[in-house]
Amino acid sequence: LARGVVIAASAVTFFFAVTRLTLAETITIFFVAPLLVPPLAAVLLKERMEARSVVASVIGFAGVVVAGATATGTVSPERVQGIGSALLSALTYALATILLRARAERDDATAVSLLGALVPALVLLAAMALPGWRGPVRPDTGDLPAFAAAGLCGALILWLFARAFAVQEAQHLVPFEYSALPWLALFGFLFFDEQLAWRTLAGAALIILACAWQAGQLGRLRAGRAR
Repeated sequence: LARGVVIAASAVTFFFAVTRLTLAETITIFFVAPLLVPPLAAVLLKERMEARSVVASVIGFAGVVVAGATATGTVSPERVQGIGSALLSALTYALATILLRARAERDDATAVSLLGALVPALVLLAAMALPGWRGPVRPDTGDLPAFAAAGLCGALILWLFARAFAVQEAQHLVPFEYSALPWLALFGFLFFDEQLAWRTLAGAALIILACAWQAGQLGRLRAGRAR
């Protein structure tokens, strides 16, 4: 229940931030979240912070900054709201990740995934019933297949996360969060004809480097445990 409320808060604050900032700016700020996971895991899960995980996380975040940090202009009240909302979304997402790790060790991945979707849905339905709420936006019938596809992807994401966090500490998986950015760049190029700028390619290279280095560290860690 606690994780479901946190997930709902993270989603709402993220989408609010998008209404105040560009998507690139919002994602760049939001990707502070993986950097918050190791210290939160140390405090809440008693995980020992490992230097290599912290370094890999910093390299991955540097790649995000190189690829997407193009924020310019004056700091208007709307921008302050957007930045604050994106930071709050990052904090709640990191907390949700820690809560996922805590449950994934004990519960089946399918149950964790189901509750991770059901509880936020119930929370948001309750919020929609509050006085002054404008009510749900009803999508066109033609958009329903896209919503269904997005729902299937979301369910698969939750299940895969639960499986991953059941076998690895949260701090070990942090750098792989940043691999979303190279995929976004690739899909934008393939489906929306968005050009791949050198900053995007350089940032993606840093992210891939961080992920590869962390994967190598995890391989050696598994080998050591096997011995």
